[in-house]
Amino acid sequence: MKRLTLSLLVGLMVVSTGLLSLVGNAGADFAGRFLQGSAAMMWNGDWAVQMLNDAIQQKGVKLNYDVAPLPHWKDSEPATTGSFAAVMVNKQTSHMDEAKKLSEFIASEEAAKIMAGNGLLTVWSTDAVKQAYLTKVTTPEHVSVFSDDTKVLSQVPMDPLYNQGINIVKEESSLYLLKTQSLDQTMKNIQDRIKKEVK
Repeated sequence: MKRLTLSLLVGLMVVSTGLLSLVGNAGADFAGRFLQGSAAMMWNGDWAVQMLNDAIQQKGVKLNYDVAPLPHWKDSEPATTGSFAAVMVNKQTSHMDEAKKLSEFIASEEAAKIMAGNGLLTVWSTDAVKQAYLTKVTTPEHVSVFSDDTKVLSQVPMDPLYNQGINIVKEESSLYLLKTQSLDQTMKNIQDRIKKEVK
């Protein structure tokens, strides 16, 4: 059920080709729409805080916003979504030792404190890194939710059946968003199709 729920949330946020022809690129500048007051909320990550704060400061936008953790079912463990980034070294580089040292530094707690001190979160969640982040980023009020110890679910599940399931969710949710079927029918179709088609 958790995988289906996560897939449904992701699927509902993805605009399919059919829906795209109706809305064009209206969702392309989600931050701009949020800053203008055209969008009441947005689902995003910690990087959006820096982006919004920079825009507010540079453009003089008067906006009081806050952040909250993702909701979860009553008896389930709170969680969030995330993805990973990798530092790679080309095996043909003529500076292999230096490249390896740079990679090691980028993956270190010292580098994490520097990044956090510039308003960027890393995978390091030590007290020193959290403090560096919270010292730098003071707006919004509850920005600390990004540094809370919360279970992180992969934003892009590694399950090989994921693409099959997400395509079903995209197709069915598009029909709902185009108002060609009810929400109840959409949910039923998604569940039925996943049981039959995802193997």
